[in-house]
Amino acid sequence: MINKKYIAGFIDGEGCIIFGKHKDKRLARGFTIYYRVGVSNQNKEVLEEIRKRYGGIISKKKNENTCWELIIAKREEMKNILIDLIPHLIVKKQKAKELLNLLKQRDEEGRLLSKNTLNLLNKNKAWGIKA
Repeated sequence: MINKKYIAGFIDGEGCIIFGKHKDKRLARGFTIYYRVGVSNQNKEVLEEIRKRYGGIISKKKNENTCWELIIAKREEMKNILIDLIPHLIVKKQKAKELLNLLKQRDEEGRLLSKNTLNLLNKNKAWGIKA
């Protein structure tokens, strides 16, 4: 079984931690919020080990014959992996802390968004910056 430090290094090097807003004119506020933790690699077995531990979905990466992608998009699963990996991340540590903070704020706020949440989302001016 792979350990947390290995997974953190894997996410730091091969992964992404994303959150932001998508424009959505159907909603009164004009956008939806999205977030996810993802990692791609040709070695599906390593991704399976991470999925068994934290959840998510593995699929073949679009337009790639030999690359697999693990996406973790459920809030609880994301919180679990972020809590475990933040102490070991280097490159993506700050983005992981921001996403964990956002997930906790969303749990407390429900569907309403506080000024803190909006400020955090607005920091990502590119509507979802990959870290």
